[in-house]
Amino acid sequence: MVRISQQVTDSEVDHAKRKALTSLTLELDNSHALSESIAVQLASVGRRVSPLEAFKQISQVSAADVRRAATKYIYDQEPVVVATGSQISSLPDYNQIRNYTYWKSL
Repeated sequence: MVRISQQVTDSEVDHAKRKALTSLTLELDNSHALSESIAVQLASVGRRVSPLEAFKQISQVSAADVRRAATKYIYDQEPVVVATGSQISSLPDYNQIRNYTYWKSL
């Protein structure tokens, strides 16, 4: 998790942007996916974001933007962990998860 805040590359960000744009394009052909996307947009930003606006916003994201956001929201932060179900026994200890949020310097 920490590597994203320190070392994410332009090619990794470009790959992620291509995947996001493909996903956005595919959801336009599926009424269920489109309605779910609109609901998420209304809940998160309070309005429907047009596909053109979403394409523009995604296209403008840079590796520096990703590093800045990861530093703010991931690096050396206290993660919230919630788990239910039968596989909860395989959940790592909280301290182990917390250790993933910062570089260990010796």
